[in-house]
Amino acid sequence: MCRSVPPQLKTAIGVGSGLVLMIIGRVDAGFVRRVPDAAGTTVPVGLGIGGKLVTWPSLVFVLGLLFTLILMIIPGSQILIYPVLWILMPTERIAGAPAQITHPPTI
Repeated sequence: MCRSVPPQLKTAIGVGSGLVLMIIGRVDAGFVRRVPDAAGTTVPVGLGIGGKLVTWPSLVFVLGLLFTLILMIIPGSQILIYPVLWILMPTERIAGAPAQITHPPTI
């Protein structure tokens, strides 16, 4: 069955799916706004709120995009960023466990 689908069609399906997910992500992040048109439908064509990117999700989106682009451009940066992120990640806390042990356990 997979051999019956031409490679160009497989590529087109993958690219189309990726573009749809990209638009959904940009709308959810507030990077692109839904602006009503003359027909009364909503199409995501406006940039931010009133043409300005002023929301926190927009800032996080832009910083994440820049961070990803930097990691793609600089060779070997994926290996170098791992220790930095390992240090910056917060420690996991178990629900119901005390934050610190103030005294040793008794037997």
